[in-house]
Amino acid sequence: SATKLVLSQGNVTYAYYLDSDYAKFRMVLPSGNYRGQFYDDNDNKVVAESVGISAFRAPQCADYADESSFSFTTLEDNANCAAEGVSCSANSDCCSHYCHGDGHCAL
Repeated sequence: SATKLVLSQGNVTYAYYLDSDYAKFRMVLPSGNYRGQFYDDNDNKVVAESVGISAFRAPQCADYADESSFSFTTLEDNANCAAEGVSCSANSDCCSHYCHGDGHCAL
């Protein structure tokens, strides 16, 4: 299971660790668009079945990241890629966790 979340915005990355008291990742970020990737204790990528974003409390400023600011590759995305026969590579966002040696996505 995921214990670390890395968010990237261009060349800037932010790492957050699982808050075991709440079983959630707590983040404070400025506005922008972020690409998220989860990792386990051994720094292996973890693809979530789904991702939910919600405010822990009301933002204290006007310039904050909201639910629409984040994107993640999920198992649903990978299933869609496999169903569509999308080709992949180890560096592709979609299906990278499930890319087989023949260059096609599979579950």
